Amino acid sequence: MQPLTNMLPRIFAAHSASTGIGILKVWLLLLLGFMVFAGAIYLWFRKASPAAGDSRPDNPRFQTWDEAFNRAITHDLRFFIEYVNRDGEISERVITPKSIHLMRGQKWLFIKAQCHLRNDERTFRSDRIQFARNLKTKRVINDLGAYLRSRY
Repeated sequence: MQPLTNMLPRIFAAHSASTGIGILKVWLLLLLGFMVFAGAIYLWFRKASPAAGDSRPDNPRFQTWDEAFNRAITHDLRFFIEYVNRDGEISERVITPKSIHLMRGQKWLFIKAQCHLRNDERTFRSDRIQFARNLKTKRVINDLGAYLRSRY
């Protein structure tokens, strides 16, 4: 079987000779087809990652993108966590999550919580939580961010 690059000149020559369509018109048709294909790919990616101006998320649970990316935690959950800060220091804390915040282009999410160690509201990156345990059920949670995201 011949490669397509070897066959194209013969196809165009045969096509233009038999129908009277010039080679330029054939190339324009190919260009138009490519543009349609590229447009379809663009729309598919645009739908996969919404622009800031899009008004409604694909998930019917949420009315707005703000609602989809920032979710309140309505239950009084308390977790014991081991947290590594940006300097690599590990601290043990008891937190009560208040909300989760997803950021575009990030693999983690932010957990806004009441920190009982500092007696203040703090924000924790989910990827920096090394260990988490639900204090009510005593269950160990492997990924607190994913756990909260799946429930709220």
